[in-house]
Amino acid sequence: MKKVGIIVVLIFAAGITFFSAFTANREDNRPEEVSDIEQKTEAKSIKISDATGKEVTVQLPIRRVAFNHFSTAEALKIIDAWDTVAGRGRDMDKQVFPNLDDIPVISGQGLYDLDYEKIFELDIDLFITIKISMDGYDEMLSKLEPRIPVITMHMREPGPFRENLEKLGILFGKEKEALAYLQWYEKVISKLTDQSRSLDETDKPRVFFKTGWGSPSDIQTLSDEAPGIRERNELTGVRNVAGDLTSAGGWVQDVDDEWLASQNLDILVVADPVYKGYGIGVKNDALVRGHRKQVMELPAFAGSKAVRNNRVYMITGELFGTPRFVIGFAYMAKWFHPELYQDLEPKALHQEYLTRFLKVDCDLDKQGVFVYAGD
Repeated sequence: MKKVGIIVVLIFAAGITFFSAFTANREDNRPEEVSDIEQKTEAKSIKISDATGKEVTVQLPIRRVAFNHFSTAEALKIIDAWDTVAGRGRDMDKQVFPNLDDIPVISGQGLYDLDYEKIFELDIDLFITIKISMDGYDEMLSKLEPRIPVITMHMREPGPFRENLEKLGILFGKEKEALAYLQWYEKVISKLTDQSRSLDETDKPRVFFKTGWGSPSDIQTLSDEAPGIRERNELTGVRNVAGDLTSAGGWVQDVDDEWLASQNLDILVVADPVYKGYGIGVKNDALVRGHRKQVMELPAFAGSKAVRNNRVYMITGELFGTPRFVIGFAYMAKWFHPELYQDLEPKALHQEYLTRFLKVDCDLDKQGVFVYAGD
């Protein structure tokens, strides 16, 4: 179980990174290499530079693809290329992704714990992966290439997100679909940045972001050394009380209770996994409420302003480790600064994302638990 926990936190850490400011008109500032790719789409093959800088040649058209991380799955749905999926990673939501039972699972508990024999049997044109701080990435490349081209795309990291989604659209002949999403996405980003940039440092609340293996008493977090955390703080208008803590690449695996109790937090955000507590199919928030109550009763938090003022917010990791990170930031910005974001409606944005881009038939007023802000 420890291995699984490590994977969850590493993916969470990677997933909540954020990016520097967008320019006002990114369509006029598209990366040069993306333009070069567009000029080659009439050819039978295409050479593309992936998220690691590695150049990969892919035969077109792509009819069959496999991946090992759920953020890729969501990106493929966004650009309407789900019908090309022939192999997938594990732990995916059947209510979000259709026909999962008919698509072979090619990965084990570890992200790079792959069933290579099954992958080769699938006769795929492309394998899409991500790169995180975990053993196995280089071994995966050596075993799959050159027989199967492998491309690394980071769809859960806001920094390279636009460029990566553009390239995904080009690879699958879905440029219009990718652009439609990115136009919507950048409007949301603009709503957030237009307000957060007006805040003085003294106006920013002191926030602790809790994560862990799933137990309420397990207190882990991310320092500002984690990729993009400083940008996240700036975007949502907060100060990370754990920003300067000693960490392993930004991951603080064990936070001292006494130190934490002395910080007198303004806000507490809990991103712990809650077993069967989150998801589209969840009908009520009882499990999430129960988890929140236990966290609030811990000595590290019980005496804080966050608890006294009922500013303890629960949020699922799905809103960080996938392209849905933009929704997660919208929820948090509204929680942190409701007076600044009176016109921002995170739930409506969330609903639009699910129905318009993921093609999920659901009504968030009637089903689904993804956040909980208290009564």
